[in-house]
Amino acid sequence: MVKHISVVVPVYHGKQYIEKQIKQIEEAAACSNTAEPLFDIELIFANDDPGEQLRTNLTSAFIDIKVLNTDINRGVQGARIYGLDHASGDYIHFLDQDDEVSYDFYKSQLEKIGDADLIYCRCYNGNRQTYNNDRVFETAMDKGHIFNATPMISPGQALIKKSAIPDIWRKNILTHMGSDDHMLWLCMYAENAKVALNQDILFRHVINGSNYSLDVLKAYESDKEMAKVLIKSGLYDANENKLLRSLPDNNLKRRYRPQNHDQIVLYILSDLLMAEEHGNSVGDYLRNMGLAKIAIYGAGILGSRLKGILDRNGIEVRCFIDRNAEFISRDIPIYTLESLTGDFDGVILSIISGEDMVTEEIRKRISVPVMRIKDIVTELMLSEK
Repeated sequence: MVKHISVVVPVYHGKQYIEKQIKQIEEAAACSNTAEPLFDIELIFANDDPGEQLRTNLTSAFIDIKVLNTDINRGVQGARIYGLDHASGDYIHFLDQDDEVSYDFYKSQLEKIGDADLIYCRCYNGNRQTYNNDRVFETAMDKGHIFNATPMISPGQALIKKSAIPDIWRKNILTHMGSDDHMLWLCMYAENAKVALNQDILFRHVINGSNYSLDVLKAYESDKEMAKVLIKSGLYDANENKLLRSLPDNNLKRRYRPQNHDQIVLYILSDLLMAEEHGNSVGDYLRNMGLAKIAIYGAGILGSRLKGILDRNGIEVRCFIDRNAEFISRDIPIYTLESLTGDFDGVILSIISGEDMVTEEIRKRISVPVMRIKDIVTELMLSEK
């Protein structure tokens, strides 16, 4: 029996993504070209910018395309619901305009969904897998997570039965954007939706400047509005309502922690670049120590930028070391401390906390200098060319 899928893509200042979305959904639809077709797809672009009309005559030989222009701005949730109202599929996939899916996304999800109302897959966030030793895939939709913090589930990695999308989510469009995904999962929980897990990595959330447009306080207001709507709905018991009341403050604390971390990272990078501008090269600093082949501990933003600077300075970065190495994709080898191997003559720690413990663990395994990026930057800033 052929399954019918509706892919709903809200578009806001996103004309440049339309052709890319059509191409990747066409490639995904090609997986249905068997002796007996497995599924068909309609791609719905829900334009949310009344000042910019999209072409309505888009066509494809492989998928149906609908373009819904608008005379009002509804926000992301409103645009998704606008598209949902025009969807004819049995299954719904809410995809952001710059998200990426693998060619076998729909085939794999349909093969594994069974009688579940929702299935979610593993995914990448930039070049890192979203789930690792700290963010466990199997518990991402557990009650303990969705009632205490923003879930680690993006709508783009989920395929949902249209009939399982709760009316309360469809009828309560948040005026403060940011928490509509979370509200959808909480509403589905309240209606005892059955959830299936797909271990395949089928989705990539693209990181760019627009991903950071929602600041902490706006997210807090959205969380408060969501909690108010859900408590008023009467869907939850007294204990769950208590958790919902605490959720905005819990999320606020969690969001401020990474912001503080990001500020420190920004300061370190700023000082490092300033030192370079004044002729105090990190490459010369390392060469003066007799170091030319480096391993970087920490494959996050700071480690990645440090690698670029070292590359330009003629210092070879042989590998990254990261406790979540198995979940990260890089263009050079990446190891955990336990699996560490390779030929290098120094390690730079690009982390900003827990350095002493990591240094001790590294020195148990290898006999090379271990340096903190914070200390290197301080010395560079104090040096005079």
